[in-house]
Amino acid sequence: GLLTVPLTLEKNNAEKAKDMFRPQWAVAAAHRGLTEFAESSVPAMLAALSQAEARAQQFRRLEVVLVDDRFLVDQQEEAALVEQVRRALDARAFLLYAQPIVPNDIQEWARWQSGKPVVSKFEVLVRMADANGQVMSPAAFIPAAMRAGLMAQLDLVVVEQTFAWLAGHPYALDQIKGCAVNLSGPTVGDSRTVEFVRGLFGRYPVPPGILIFEITESMAVT
Repeated sequence: GLLTVPLTLEKNNAEKAKDMFRPQWAVAAAHRGLTEFAESSVPAMLAALSQAEARAQQFRRLEVVLVDDRFLVDQQEEAALVEQVRRALDARAFLLYAQPIVPNDIQEWARWQSGKPVVSKFEVLVRMADANGQVMSPAAFIPAAMRAGLMAQLDLVVVEQTFAWLAGHPYALDQIKGCAVNLSGPTVGDSRTVEFVRGLFGRYPVPPGILIFEITESMAVT
């Protein structure tokens, strides 16, 4: 079976006067000889098409996703992973790490080696615990969250958890000059983001001047 759809004819804003369009195509293909789960073919093809669409939008090219047994197993595993993300969102249970931002020079490295680093800026990194309590890399769950449309919600929960931690550790606030949090494309493009962050400043005594919001490179390019 073959399922294909033209996604969009997106006008390039910089070339409106020239009426430039960029077609994007996504294709999902299933071969009955490659899968034993015949009853899952249609849902699987729709899921494959969704993946192909996302890739086509990102890379501006034709994308083909093949539906076979491996794909179906991956879909089941991803569904379970997305459910873990949803639970972490509801419980505000993501694990946050503070990565120091320091000058890349010999003197600063020597201070770190001496065990006396002086750090005033950090970047917040997000992790998640699996069912066994093991810490998962963002590479393990962020792509699934993105495909499930949960990135804006995930980003804002991370921001909220960051506000809560900072507010609960006033001694740290006296030392921190910058706290950077990453925002993905869906979050930057969500009209509710500004009001949400504004509300957090109303709930938590966090100085606005220390918060830094970083957008991903792919979003900046787009």
